[in-house]
Amino acid sequence: MSGDNWTAATYEAVLTVDPALVLEFTPAVTELIWRHLGTVLKRLQREDVRSLVVEAALLPLPSVPQNWRQVAATPAATNQARRERAGGEGYPTLDGLVCSSRAELVVYQILCEIQRDSPLQRSIAILPLPSAKLRDAGVRSPDFTILGNGRAVIFEVDGPHHYGRTRKADDENRDRHWSRCGVRTIRIAHEHTNDASP
Repeated sequence: MSGDNWTAATYEAVLTVDPALVLEFTPAVTELIWRHLGTVLKRLQREDVRSLVVEAALLPLPSVPQNWRQVAATPAATNQARRERAGGEGYPTLDGLVCSSRAELVVYQILCEIQRDSPLQRSIAILPLPSAKLRDAGVRSPDFTILGNGRAVIFEVDGPHHYGRTRKADDENRDRHWSRCGVRTIRIAHEHTNDASP
């Protein structure tokens, strides 16, 4: 309608409910839901969502357990950045993936640029901080595992703590375990991430 500020890029939120409950969603209830939803939409920077519509479900909805709040609050199991996620907030994230340092985030962004610029047939997959069970080394989480063209490579971003003699020997031992799997390790000094050009 003219003058309503709607465009082709404008959306409405749709709440699908059991047909038997549609009459429960009076204008007052719908307005209350819209007010709370507006707070979430603002946080997500979704100013393009302009209204809320309540519709009856065409198919039966799945049953909701009594403890649905607890289920929703429990994070899904993931091997990505298990140590960092267990440590809580404070780690840099992008695309819903966690990095353990600013230097790793820079490397991730550069890898994403390489991924975007690669031909579709020679694409790469980027796995930041995945966990892997190794034969004689327990569970390890390399900074990045890159997959592409039927191959894998490990990227490790070495911070200043990697330059001590003991840590250097530990890093060489780590690299040896990956080498036994036929996977090469490439180490990047953290100071090289200050220049973010690929």
